[in-house]
Amino acid sequence: MAAGPGDECDCGQGPCLSAGLIWASREGWLITEWYSLTPATDLRTVPQGLRSRDPEALFAARRSYEPFDDRVLDLSPFQEGQIPLGPLGEVQVYATNPRGHYSGRSHGVGCRWAEEIGERHEILPLAEFLPLLPQSAEPSSGGYDSLAEMFEEMMYQDRSDERWCGSYGGYAVRRFTPEQCAYYRERRALYLASL
Repeated sequence: MAAGPGDECDCGQGPCLSAGLIWASREGWLITEWYSLTPATDLRTVPQGLRSRDPEALFAARRSYEPFDDRVLDLSPFQEGQIPLGPLGEVQVYATNPRGHYSGRSHGVGCRWAEEIGERHEILPLAEFLPLLPQSAEPSSGGYDSLAEMFEEMMYQDRSDERWCGSYGGYAVRRFTPEQCAYYRERRALYLASL
């Protein structure tokens, strides 16, 4: 379904196209360029000038330094298998090595190893991609006792078997239509209330 003028999501800041439009306007996108991109558009085929712009306009935020940030996409409620993906199942996911067929980690869009969308990115629907992700880890209870402990963890831990980039999780999820975003927020709220 194509997003068009007036298709605004009432959350205005989450993983929706409305929030993307805010980023796009900061990046100098023409309104006609923005609305020419549908949720089905293969972003690898758009002109280089659009692909090289800030990916925050096109992809739902995957990282935040604030705990429990509602602007950041949280797929964990859907990974448990109790909440159906519904309309989210068709959302595009971009990753360089989602199935682990190649050596090296998978990267999304925006990290220093894959700053922009390119031919090396595969596109999968979220319904096909989600089972490839490891189950959500339990949140950390404390952190590090010292800077040296953090440095040792970062520098010396064996990460040879890790498939997913640590910067942005190794994948990028397209922003949601207003309907998809409403479904996501409703189902996530129900899941969090049940914990």
